[in-house]
Amino acid sequence: MFLKSLTIRGFKSFAEKTTLEFEPGVTVVVGPNGSGKSNLVDAVAWVLGAQGPRTLRGAKMDDVIFAGSGARPALGRAEVELVIDNSAGLLPIEFSEVTISRTLFRTSGESEYALNGVPCRLLDIQELLSDTGIGRQQHVIVGQGQLDVVLNAPAEDRRLVIEEAAGILKYRRRKERAERRLAATEGNLLRLNDLLREVRRQLTPLQRQAEAAQRHGAVLEELRAIRLYLAGHQIAGLQARLERLRDERAELATRDAELHAELGTLDGAVLAAEHSLTALGEDQLAEWLVRAETVRERARGLGALVEEKQRSIARELTAAADEGIVETLVADAVAVQGELEALDLDTEAVTATAEMASVATAEAAAHAAEQRWRVAEGDAATARAHADALDRQFDAARAATGAGRLDDVEGVVGSVVEHLEIVPGYEAAVASALGDAIRAIVLRHGPGVRTAFARLVQHGDHALLLLVNGEPEDDVPTVAFPGARPLAEFVSSPLPELAAVLARLLARTFLVDDWRAALDFVGEYRDVIAVTPAGDRVGGGVWRVGGAASDGVTQAALEDARGRAVAAEVVRAEAERDLESARAALAVSRADELRRAARDERRRILADRLAEIEARLAARDPVASARAERHRRSLLARQASYAQLHRRLDDHQAAVNALHERLRERRRMQTEAARASAEQLDVLRTRRREFEDELAKVRERQSRADIDETESRVRLEQSIEGLRAEFDCEPALALDAPKPEVPDGTTLTGRARELERELRLMGPINPLALEEHRALHERHEFLAAQLDDVRNSRRELQRVIRAIDREIVTVFSAAFADVAEYFAEFFAMLFPGGAGRLILLDPDDLLYTGIEIEARPSG
Repeated sequence: MFLKSLTIRGFKSFAEKTTLEFEPGVTVVVGPNGSGKSNLVDAVAWVLGAQGPRTLRGAKMDDVIFAGSGARPALGRAEVELVIDNSAGLLPIEFSEVTISRTLFRTSGESEYALNGVPCRLLDIQELLSDTGIGRQQHVIVGQGQLDVVLNAPAEDRRLVIEEAAGILKYRRRKERAERRLAATEGNLLRLNDLLREVRRQLTPLQRQAEAAQRHGAVLEELRAIRLYLAGHQIAGLQARLERLRDERAELATRDAELHAELGTLDGAVLAAEHSLTALGEDQLAEWLVRAETVRERARGLGALVEEKQRSIARELTAAADEGIVETLVADAVAVQGELEALDLDTEAVTATAEMASVATAEAAAHAAEQRWRVAEGDAATARAHADALDRQFDAARAATGAGRLDDVEGVVGSVVEHLEIVPGYEAAVASALGDAIRAIVLRHGPGVRTAFARLVQHGDHALLLLVNGEPEDDVPTVAFPGARPLAEFVSSPLPELAAVLARLLARTFLVDDWRAALDFVGEYRDVIAVTPAGDRVGGGVWRVGGAASDGVTQAALEDARGRAVAAEVVRAEAERDLESARAALAVSRADELRRAARDERRRILADRLAEIEARLAARDPVASARAERHRRSLLARQASYAQLHRRLDDHQAAVNALHERLRERRRMQTEAARASAEQLDVLRTRRREFEDELAKVRERQSRADIDETESRVRLEQSIEGLRAEFDCEPALALDAPKPEVPDGTTLTGRARELERELRLMGPINPLALEEHRALHERHEFLAAQLDDVRNSRRELQRVIRAIDREIVTVFSAAFADVAEYFAEFFAMLFPGGAGRLILLDPDDLLYTGIEIEARPSG
């Protein structure tokens, strides 16, 4: 192996590209000082990897770049290319020529190396040249003063010369690399041991967590299967219940239509009965009966008058027969005068005891009493109907609350409507404001709450419970707004605790005139509720148009209606008694009028008789006798007329009595017919009430069925949504889910509770524990494998280092023996008569021992 050529460009004094060709043998470069001979040697050392600027006789590395002259500017880089002949194959490369190049750039200060034009590292060049004796110390290049440096160098540095010449440096570099790798391996081993201890420390609790998570997963899987089956069972039950409720609703709708038809028929029958009953009272029978009684009394009075006239005529005839006797006339005059005085006394006594009303006044009073009776009868019927309607509505409302099942429960006060007092006219407003709360059951806090819930759940009833404290609460402050009144002013309760709850429920509810005012009021004040007397509700999220006063039927309203019905009935009874009294007074007035007429007629007759007697006493003559005879005959004619009139009056009175009896019989029959009509009307009303009650129950069942269907549909939808959310599957999968196996004597629900309890006892579970444990276990195995690999690497590196040490010792001992032999020969040759030798400072440590030079010149 020898140098074949050297190409220089931009290196020190060689600005232009310069190529030197070397032939086999010794090449000598001769030239004056400063011509660049040393620069050629520096170029060879530089291209072979020299790194120290002082080695190249410079202050810094970029001093090797051409710095310029007066005729040429400085260059930006230096490049040297060395071609080595490798025909002998000393270089471990498959090329007969090896070209080594190095380029240094002024701007970056970095060097680029290349082997045969391929970029490489400095280490690659040093490895390639390590077996040739050409190393980084460059002892193959001996410059000026280099021998003196070697002779004066420390013993350890002299060893490097032999090692470089013997090619040991590559073993040193390999050993250094192995030692660096061994040190790195030791560090890795420490880190791996630390990591492995940490992983093992984490692995034990994580394994417990993984086992718990695995158990948790198994429990969850079993619980999921049970819940899936139960969800499917629940969905199937809800679907079956919906079908059953649909059938029930269809049956109830059919029954509702039947009841509506029957109620329509009954309404017609009730109207017909009421019309017939009204017609019975409008046929003027009572008036005809009164007239018949009046006519009969008048006939009696006329009969008495005729009888009196007959008696008067008889007396006159007797007087006429005894006209000649003065004493008889005087006696007659005295008798007539006494009778007149008796009639005057009787008239004065009757006038003193009672002021008799005229017949016209009595008839007017009787007519007015009859009109009042008819009005009172209508008002009483209306009040009874209103009270019956309120009674039915209240019973229906109370039945809807379900309070009947809780009457014996401790703490149950009753329904809200039983303890509610509403100002008349505002029932619809209060019912619209309270909503469902008006149909609630008032229940005091206490042990009865649990009992009430248990009973309602046991019977499958639906009810609203309004819980109140045993003691009244503090007053709820009310807020005043212009144009509105707090609705709480129109509702009250005798129960203080319920009144407090109602005040709290209605604290933000106000009464306005109509729906327009309600919209304006809510638009101005956002967080309030406005209601109208018609039942309109605006605000609060739930708006309602229109309402029914029947929704607000309360116990107080029912009692008030009953009180008004009783009062109307009392007024009707009083009016009926007044009517009977007026009719009796009318009959008495007519009888008194007849008696007064008879008395007046009797007085006139007695007065005429007295005047006649006095006249006869005053003058008795034949003319008077003849006149008396004529008078007697006229009296006889009048007596015959009065007898005929009396017979006619008897016949007329008999006819009047017969008519009166017929009218009384007809009145009796009419009364019986009215009683029968009233009984039939009562029966019809009772049947109608029964049908209405049944219709209310049917509607209640329909409402409950609608609520149950809605609730079942909502529960079904919630179950399906919950199934999809929890299990991410469709209902068909849950319906087809197989029944999970459970231990004997355990139900699915009980097993689910046991699993849930077990999950609660497990406490919080790390759901990633299994994955983390698997990952950590894999990391533990990986680290253990890596630890084994590192230990194996450490053992291998230690073995390599020992092998390199043995190789270094072998090569160094052989090289040292050769060098020591050649040194002694050359020293004797250079210094005849003298002796020189190389001595190892520590022959036992051939790896690191230094070399000392011993020289004895001749003499």
